[in-house]
Amino acid sequence: MITKLAARVMGSAGVGAALLLTGCNGFFVDPNTTTTTTGSSTADYAYVVNTNGTVSEFVVGSSVLTAISGSPFTPGSPLSTASSIVVNPANAFVFVGGDGGVLSYSIGSTGALTQVSSGGVTEIGNFVSMAISPNGEWLLALDNINNVIWVFAVNTSTGVLTASGSTTQLSVAAVTAPAHQLAISPNGGLVAVAIGAGGDDVFTFNETTGVLTSTNAVNKPVSGYSDDSVTFDSTNGYLLIGRGLATGGTTSSILSYAVSSVGVLGAVTTYTPGQDPYSLLVDATGAYVYSANAGSGNISGFSIASGALTALSSSPFTGQKGVESLAEDINGKYVIAASTGGTSDLTLYALDALTTGQLDAVATSANGSGTEGSVAVATTHPQ
Repeated sequence: MITKLAARVMGSAGVGAALLLTGCNGFFVDPNTTTTTTGSSTADYAYVVNTNGTVSEFVVGSSVLTAISGSPFTPGSPLSTASSIVVNPANAFVFVGGDGGVLSYSIGSTGALTQVSSGGVTEIGNFVSMAISPNGEWLLALDNINNVIWVFAVNTSTGVLTASGSTTQLSVAAVTAPAHQLAISPNGGLVAVAIGAGGDDVFTFNETTGVLTSTNAVNKPVSGYSDDSVTFDSTNGYLLIGRGLATGGTTSSILSYAVSSVGVLGAVTTYTPGQDPYSLLVDATGAYVYSANAGSGNISGFSIASGALTALSSSPFTGQKGVESLAEDINGKYVIAASTGGTSDLTLYALDALTTGQLDAVATSANGSGTEGSVAVATTHPQ
């Protein structure tokens, strides 16, 4: 099976709202009533990149996603297509990456995005995954054409990006496999990259200077498997890797590695999610891990303690075909899943009020682009 994620990877390598609502939930306070502080937002917004490269904007309400006026929109030059998105820690800016560079957008009072004049960067690359350092001063963008991590300095007042220099553009793999995803640890000290059939690389990161230093690697998986997703637990002590099927594999897995503050990997334990875990989400409490299983069209849920995963009794949770990306809302009440197929592009899950860790599907939404499928979702952060 060739998923749309795989198709994007292969395609980039060659190149060098209408709402459908289901259910309701009376346990949650409506987060539509929010305040906006100077230079940042405390409102509950979600931003989505769709399969046709457009970006959709939503307010996350009480068991509902409401499209923001003007959504979706098509990012302009230098992007030929968009594929990744991230919100800065202060909720002032959104960065959209893809084939050709990265664009900067400011978040308005309604949640609508406005492109920052001269804020973006033009680079020859395809930026399929991005992360921002916890201090908000650095944007790390993974280029799967050249297999490097670009480090951009972020002007936290204006949203303008500046390439920090060639010394920080480090190769992530001495292999031909294109990189898939990167993640930064909660303390900002470590960066990990999933490189598909090439395995994974681990770096230390200096939040003061923006310098990445290669420290360790996970050997490439055996033939038939692909490392597609990566994240860190809330303690910074464990690296989680989603290993899916490439050609001849049979069962996907999540690998949990003990990792030191200098990026040295220790013991590893393997757990079984659904097929093709394209996205791993650690919730805001640090107590649960969710896996978006694109191949099986569902979401696996685990409790996590000291890097050990225990499957939730109610897991897996029903999802859409090709679910590829997960994000938790600003209030820690909902998880939003973006899918490339199925009957809905987006699914809104409520964190169950009675059964801890359980996800209850409460609403679905079209992305409004007129083209089926969404590939990435990012949300505003708790302040």
